[in-house]
Amino acid sequence: MTAEADPLARWAKIRRGGALRYILLRGVLGWGLSAALVYSLVMWAATGANLRLLLPASMVIFPIGGVLWGAAMWWFLERRYQREARLEATSEEE
Repeated sequence: MTAEADPLARWAKIRRGGALRYILLRGVLGWGLSAALVYSLVMWAATGANLRLLLPASMVIFPIGGVLWGAAMWWFLERRYQREARLEATSEEE
């Protein structure tokens, strides 16, 4: 099974980059900025909101949420990795 197909191996590769890198790339850039852009465009299209005010505010607020989302995902995925690694080590001992 390749690293891409095995979630445990995939996470092992990602975690080598560290929590900060994960939070910045996946949380702030991946979720925060993309959500800010989508939200701003949807609000502009649906309500005619002033994009010049909404976009900069969203580009500050959503990345803060992205830090929280990235940290929560890191915590959750790291716990799952540790649990699976323990189970794998236990099954290899038997």
